[in-house]
Amino acid sequence: METGNGTQEHEAGVSQEPADKTVYWDNSLFISHVPLDLKREVLITLFATQPGFVRLQLSEPIRAQHGTRYAWIEFESASHCRETQEKLQNQPVTDTFRLHIRPKSKPRRGPRVIASVSLDPTRIEHDLQLAVDLTKQLNTEKGLDADWLLTQLPSQGAPLRQLNILLQFLRDVHFYRFYLSREHF
Repeated sequence: METGNGTQEHEAGVSQEPADKTVYWDNSLFISHVPLDLKREVLITLFATQPGFVRLQLSEPIRAQHGTRYAWIEFESASHCRETQEKLQNQPVTDTFRLHIRPKSKPRRGPRVIASVSLDPTRIEHDLQLAVDLTKQLNTEKGLDADWLLTQLPSQGAPLRQLNILLQFLRDVHFYRFYLSREHF
């Protein structure tokens, strides 16, 4: 039912924008539940042939989603997003996976801001030592050379840079989120 202000109202009383006013945040599309065994190249091949394609991004595996990933596909304009969504919606990619494409929505929260104490040199030195100890322990548990990465760190580098390198290593190699103190998959 038309409400008179350009929106449509369903029987439940909820207003929705008409289909032609869909907002494509950052000129991007979103796909959830991308299987881990689906290679990035398959998706790139599929979307690169679409007009206005800019890039494809895949998330790390999401533990709560049984190891599936998210994908974001960026285009030059909202009209390219719309065309691609209409053309590829529900297209089979494999025997078990079909594209369920949605417009990328505006983030619900703003950027995360860290407390200034996190950048205090004493705190950075403390966290760096904890990260070094944790890296050695996890490397040993997994049969890796415990000191390999530590010998690769820039010796003259700023402690914050060294800490960031170690935190990225812990995430990428050991699936460990340092400040949450837990492993993730």
